[in-house]
Amino acid sequence: MRNIIDIKDRLENDDEINSNLDLLIDYSLSNKSLIFNKDIAGIEFEKLSTSEIVKLQTDKYHIIDFEVFGFKVYSLFKSKIKLTNDFKSFVLLLKEIEADYKSDKFVRNISTLLNELWAIAILDSNQSFGIDFSDYLNSLDAETNRDDIFSFNEGYSRALPFLKIEETKFFQNGIQLIKWTKSDADYNMPLGSFLRGVRNKIYEDEKWGLKCLEFSFNQADLEIDFLIPIITGLYDKLGLIFFNKYLEDKINNETYAVSIICGLSNIEHVKDDECVLIFKVYNKSKKDNTHVLLNLPKLLFAILKSKETDIDKKYIGLAFRCLDELLSIDNPNLIYFILRENEYQDNHLELRNDLILSFIKKPHFKQEYLNSINHFLWKQKDVKLFEIVLYTIGEYLPFKSIERSLSSSINVLQSNHKKEFDKVIVNLLIQDKACYRFLATDILSRLYDGFYTFDYDILELSSLNQYKLWVSVFQNYREPQSVIPCLLPLLKSKSLLVKEAFICKLEEYTESYGGSVTATLKEKLDFEDNDLKEIFERIEDYKVVFYQNNVVVKDEIKELNPAFTQNRLFVEFNKNYNRRFSRQMQKSSEENSSFLNFCSKVTLLKGGGWKIDGRDEISKLSEISTSFSLPRMYFIRPENFDFETSVEMFTNWSETNFAEIKRILDNE
Repeated sequence: MRNIIDIKDRLENDDEINSNLDLLIDYSLSNKSLIFNKDIAGIEFEKLSTSEIVKLQTDKYHIIDFEVFGFKVYSLFKSKIKLTNDFKSFVLLLKEIEADYKSDKFVRNISTLLNELWAIAILDSNQSFGIDFSDYLNSLDAETNRDDIFSFNEGYSRALPFLKIEETKFFQNGIQLIKWTKSDADYNMPLGSFLRGVRNKIYEDEKWGLKCLEFSFNQADLEIDFLIPIITGLYDKLGLIFFNKYLEDKINNETYAVSIICGLSNIEHVKDDECVLIFKVYNKSKKDNTHVLLNLPKLLFAILKSKETDIDKKYIGLAFRCLDELLSIDNPNLIYFILRENEYQDNHLELRNDLILSFIKKPHFKQEYLNSINHFLWKQKDVKLFEIVLYTIGEYLPFKSIERSLSSSINVLQSNHKKEFDKVIVNLLIQDKACYRFLATDILSRLYDGFYTFDYDILELSSLNQYKLWVSVFQNYREPQSVIPCLLPLLKSKSLLVKEAFICKLEEYTESYGGSVTATLKEKLDFEDNDLKEIFERIEDYKVVFYQNNVVVKDEIKELNPAFTQNRLFVEFNKNYNRRFSRQMQKSSEENSSFLNFCSKVTLLKGGGWKIDGRDEISKLSEISTSFSLPRMYFIRPENFDFETSVEMFTNWSETNFAEIKRILDNE
């Protein structure tokens, strides 16, 4: 913000700008607009544009210098009202301007103008009447004066560098504003604006800033947030001399340590000397103090965020090593902060990647941290990094489901780099280590909703890996439409063994899923290809013969049908299941859910329903249902099915598992 004295002097020395602004403001107030047509009579927009007060955008002129424009509006209304040494009289002036503009319609950019007017009024009241604002702030009620508190906070923060206020009142005002910003109520305000204002005020007048520093040190109840920008402003102005003289002996003082750490982490220019200082403070700090520990990463990220191009690279590497050291501490708040800040850095991508991979290898890494890893991967959109992370997770967090936690990064990579993404999944599926195959299966379970196919050409794999692929995919028993489509290219494999083994597996799959297998094949195969047509007919014939010999023949024997022999259990199960499912649906509908924000609730009268366009009858809503198929094998040996399937999925493959297959393939 500029001092209003400077704005006033500029306008007094430029009659053309002054007169054109008078005409512009008159038009603005008459038409309740802050955006102007090019052809307004009498206004020379070219002069205002040259002076960078307005700018032509899409055939209309927009205000870009709200300080000058706002000062002229403020001066016009100020001449019509009597102001006093009570800041409330200035607030009445601001309310009058706001009411004038908002009298009959919405005005674009009005909030920007009003924010500027508050800053101008605050500065003018201080320069004209010496108002220190303490009485005004004490008169405000946080509930009834919420908008005024917001507006004052923004204006006061911007005007601070030019205000003349004694230290005591300055602290009283600051403590009150910080109190409001920290409130849990819905009127709380952003703290950043005020702290930037304090820093700028201290920077403009370091002598006054040193008085404020001394005043802070002498307070019985130190407000940490207030001391931080004071330290930042003084260091930005005075440099290392300030730290050595005023702060070095206080770095291990528990009262001041956090303020010093945070103040130094916000300094504007971090060069080599500042890096040396930061590591000095980092090494001296008491890491057994939780409050100190949680703020130490801010110092290190100050180095990583530095815009100084000539900073020694050794300090960058050392900062990452220190962050890795902090990640070795099992403190969730500390870890989440480092992961979040690492995500939002712009530079040093390779070192940031290494930090993530190193953290995954820590003994206290757990599933809860995967969401933070997901955010990082989503921003990078790097398939190679995603692959490395998956292998690292598989090694150090084996057999833990990741598909929910990494869902957004999976979606963005699968959408934008599907071929490369599919190659990663395929390579995981053919690994000998079960922990890697588990991750691929877990991810595929998310993608199986529908007929999923690989964009990556699986026929590029070696014959042995093609064989391993279908074995791996079929280890997780799922419905045919989920697992079969992605493997169908194997029907064109150059290896007769791979092709024949896959066909045999499809035949076997019909034993569990019957017509679902052939229905999937019928939908996905090209029957113009005679070879594929013959394969389909072979599988269809196998299914028919198997069911004739093993299923249909038993239909007439009621003693073999559980619906007859254990009907009471079926009935009781359905009753209990329906009751429990209804309660779960009711509970879900009553809980807060982001999904429910996209839904509309419709209440139906008893016997009511839906009327479809073009029809007269009412379709009654009776129930909502879904279905899924379980493999036939599950019902034959339910006590062994889950165990045997799990053993297959969680067992590593050795060389002997595929030794015979490899021998045959080598001789093909």
